[in-house]
Amino acid sequence: MTSTRARPVNVPRAALAADRSLPFFSFRQHYCDNLKKADLVGTPFIDANWRPSIFLQVEFPSGVAVELGNDIKAADGADEPTISFTAEDPTTSDSTYTLVSFDPDAPSREDQSKGPWRHLVRGGFKPKSLDQISASGGSSLVERSDEELLSPWVGPSPGAGTGKHRYIFLLYKQSGPLKPLAEQPHLKSNERIDRRNFNAKGFAESNGLELVGANFFMCENP
Repeated sequence: MTSTRARPVNVPRAALAADRSLPFFSFRQHYCDNLKKADLVGTPFIDANWRPSIFLQVEFPSGVAVELGNDIKAADGADEPTISFTAEDPTTSDSTYTLVSFDPDAPSREDQSKGPWRHLVRGGFKPKSLDQISASGGSSLVERSDEELLSPWVGPSPGAGTGKHRYIFLLYKQSGPLKPLAEQPHLKSNERIDRRNFNAKGFAESNGLELVGANFFMCENP
């Protein structure tokens, strides 16, 4: 298994900066408020009544973190990010999770005829238990298994003059191993043209996935 780089605390830095004393429900409301402001709730990929049970942190190798709608330059998001989170029950490490990323605003937010455009589909993320985190000195919260990488990361590339695009990361709890790419009706291939019109909800349903966390950033090519 390959270890992913992670922060020791699974809470968004933007929220911590605002108020370090906020309880769990306030962080969850903070997440929901930002998702709603970006018109991501009540969509085919995030139901209107959905609430996160996991705080998903995402950071690019450039050192830039995804913080619920912050602006990120395309160059800073070119390489696949690492993620950090703890399981709903941090006393165990039995659950496995899938990370999906896409841009619904292709080619623009006004014309989404090619969206959602798929950027990443990777399963096999396993959060460590509290005992494992303690034993490792808190250096990593998440490990990654050898499950097949279904869609390699493609960095953000919004068209010139198409305004800000929303780049979404969704974390799903797996009910079992993901189906191989050849058996994924919602993925086709990883050619750029086949990444268009990704049916995130259909993919989740066909693989028995439960949405538990989300994050997003904005990117523009003026």
